[in-house]
Amino acid sequence: MMAGPNRTRSTVAAPFRILVLLLALVALAVGAAAAFVLTLDPEDYREDIITGVRDSIGLDLRLDGAIELTLWPSFSFEIEDVAADWEDATDDPLMAIRRMRLALPLLPLVSGGTAAVEAIVLEGVELDMRIAADGGENWAPPSAREADVGDPVDASDPQQPDPDSQNTSASASQTSFDIELDQLEVVDLRVRFRDARSDTDIDLSGLDFVIRSEGEAFVGALGGRLDMQQGPHIAFEGDFRGDKNLAWVEIVDLTAELELPGWPRSLPVRMTGRTSRTDERADLENLRIEIGELTLLSSGTIGLGDAQTLDLRLDIPPSDLRALLLRSGYSPTTANPQALTALSGALTITGVRSDLRFAPIELNLDALALTGTARVSGTDLQAIEFDLDAGRLDLTPYVSAADEPTPDTAPSPTVPLVNDEALGLDALKALDLSGAVSADALVMPGLEIGAGRIEISAESGRLDARFSADGVYGGNIELNADLNVEGSTPELGLRMNAASIDPGQIAPGAGFSGRLEMNGQLDATGESSAALAQALRGRIDLTGSPGTLDVASLKQMLLPLATLLGQPDEITDWPDQISYQTLSGAWQVLDGTSDQSLEMAIDNLRLDAKGGISLATGVFDFRSGALFSATTPRTFDVPRDLDGIRLPARCAGRMNEPGNPCGFDQAATGPLIQQIIAGRAGAKLRERLSDQLPDNLRGPADDLLRGLFGGQRSSPEKDNRP
Repeated sequence: MMAGPNRTRSTVAAPFRILVLLLALVALAVGAAAAFVLTLDPEDYREDIITGVRDSIGLDLRLDGAIELTLWPSFSFEIEDVAADWEDATDDPLMAIRRMRLALPLLPLVSGGTAAVEAIVLEGVELDMRIAADGGENWAPPSAREADVGDPVDASDPQQPDPDSQNTSASASQTSFDIELDQLEVVDLRVRFRDARSDTDIDLSGLDFVIRSEGEAFVGALGGRLDMQQGPHIAFEGDFRGDKNLAWVEIVDLTAELELPGWPRSLPVRMTGRTSRTDERADLENLRIEIGELTLLSSGTIGLGDAQTLDLRLDIPPSDLRALLLRSGYSPTTANPQALTALSGALTITGVRSDLRFAPIELNLDALALTGTARVSGTDLQAIEFDLDAGRLDLTPYVSAADEPTPDTAPSPTVPLVNDEALGLDALKALDLSGAVSADALVMPGLEIGAGRIEISAESGRLDARFSADGVYGGNIELNADLNVEGSTPELGLRMNAASIDPGQIAPGAGFSGRLEMNGQLDATGESSAALAQALRGRIDLTGSPGTLDVASLKQMLLPLATLLGQPDEITDWPDQISYQTLSGAWQVLDGTSDQSLEMAIDNLRLDAKGGISLATGVFDFRSGALFSATTPRTFDVPRDLDGIRLPARCAGRMNEPGNPCGFDQAATGPLIQQIIAGRAGAKLRERLSDQLPDNLRGPADDLLRGLFGGQRSSPEKDNRP
């Protein structure tokens, strides 16, 4: 009876004693490993680490700080003050790390098995990436930068070692590591990129991010600042998560402050979205970017590997552009306060990296709509084709009310239209461009143009532009511009053909009616806009059909002379609107915009003008004259004593000054009187201009003097006239 119970206790106790024995063996093994680690001095391996990195990677490693091993709370390996470069890590190294820590599981490490890296912590990391003026990259090994490449290794040479056998023997004697991170933490990372060829300087600084494992996924947070030499500047922070194998990544919430060059205030930015990828493609899923009141939505596919295909759609939901401008510090002064409040559009991009097609393009701003297609191709994406339609382009709501002149408004300072800055057209030499922009109508305050089209082509340093439009001042116009930058000095050519132009629309106050045709060309060479203006030369010819001319002001100026000659009826009988039969003329630019001439004939009236305009100051000065001939038709019937006598006038001032700038030329009235006195009416005029004028002639003589010497607008810039 005693045997049964005793046998039962022995059966239960046997496995228990085996378990205790196993635990004791494990404890002894851990204790032995701990004793080994505690007695290990990591400083003994400093030179081995430096040599191993140099032999395996080729980097020169500098270890200035301590090397430590820690057992608790986990086994970790820590190095401080690390620098690395390909040749010399002493000065301006490629990489510097203030502190690096690796957490490793102890048992796989001491057993020689596969050890997973549990955590990596990097603090104070600096990457200084530079491209020299000769194109050398400091992050590339010196061997990759050398022009001469050594002889290839002959696989059949028995003296050459077999790399596969070396790797096999090395791996068999070392512990292998898998990157199975539970946590990656980077604190104060700075990446600076500088390219001496293009004066590029990009600085990513203060970057902190933490990535933690959550099963088969990871979550992370980041923050930092991106600064570009010419802008923009972006401070950002956000949260993200994704698959450990990066099969998908989701931007949970990324916010930023965007500083744009020239914008008074920064703009808030928010981004959300998701990307997923396979070996062949990456998909963008509902990527949303909000910049103030502007929203951009993107979705589509990007091909990976050799395909490099692209199929993306970009949408702009209705956005308030005006509110965005106000937020940034700009206050739009449009004539319509509701302008700029409705911006929307869509764009689809398809193709491969070297040949992208943008179709369709749809952009809407208030009542304006731009549609069309575009294509960009070439290895450097320099070949551009486009075809756009702007519909009815009414710009009236966007013109500032402050731009409308009023009689009481003082003249604003003249903005130079030209300057001595180089045109900077070298980019045209590498541009291959062809396209067109059409519009059903162009409407601006005081001007409406009918259907028009601009066609542009550029290749090998030559740019040709053609503009054609209907309804320009009631007629049709065609302009052709040819810009050639193949040589050292740009060459500009302009050609113009216009038909059925209504002069009354060009100069409403002149009282013209009829139709004009204009044909001509202008040419110039120069490296700046000022040089082009100084070198401009050319001619435009004018011809007109029968029409009418308002002569009320001309009657007022001629009446004192006719009265003095005793023939006032010759002028008073003129109607205010005189019909003419023929009009012809020529405008010439002889030696730049400051040397011009105009000759025009309207039946028996000959008009001429010589002078110029300074586009830098806006000051103009033209001395002109009117001469009546005895030819037929004698539309302008004047006293015979005025036939063949040139009546001088002058137009001078600034372009932006209100009022009539023209009047009788006071400096030329003396020779005019002498010319009249020398004519058939000389005796009579000498008598009437004697010191003792009869009472009945004092009034007409006073009117004459006022007509000859008064009425011209004074110019504050007489000394600066060209």
